[in-house]
Amino acid sequence: MDPELLERITARRAELDELEEQLAKQLAEEANVVICRVDDTPEG
Repeated sequence: MDPELLERITARRAELDELEEQLAKQLAEEANVVICRVDDTPEG
């Protein structure tokens, strides 16, 4: 495989990994907000 192409693929994969990590953190934060709101909901 062309070394330049391999370098581009590797760089893009690193970008995607970083975006995936950011998304996972955002989803975890949103899930926490939802859980907190459910816990604060009065029963009955």
